[in-house]
Amino acid sequence: MAYPVLGRPEFDGIYVRPAQYWSIANASKNQVLAAKLLNFIINDAAAITALELYRSAHPTEKGQKILADLGILQGPAYVSTSYLMQTAASPYSAFILIPEVLEILRNEYSRFITGGATAEAAGKTIYNEWQRVLTNLRRSSGL
Repeated sequence: MAYPVLGRPEFDGIYVRPAQYWSIANASKNQVLAAKLLNFIINDAAAITALELYRSAHPTEKGQKILADLGILQGPAYVSTSYLMQTAASPYSAFILIPEVLEILRNEYSRFITGGATAEAAGKTIYNEWQRVLTNLRRSSGL
């Protein structure tokens, strides 16, 4: 069974996994009570506030906003977690922009210094590849 992940590791090279896994066994004699407990932990403002970040950043946007409003979840942790959740359905993420662009530059530089491409040809390839990356990012982001 594959673990649930946030993000698209096959596209952006970043594997973000949940800090905790919740499930209710089929054989449980208390499935309804277990579901109510999970619902409380995940969705109730009082539970979200009480748990703060003890178990990790909250797994829902609602929970993250509550913690951000209280000043508990803030800075880069809040911004990056929010971004990942908002772009979870997108097959193309800005997170891959830097590594992908650097890889394009590295490949063409290697071709140039080994004599496989002229400076003009390498520059043209770099420009065209960067345009492709930006086009995919814009399309995926709805820009």
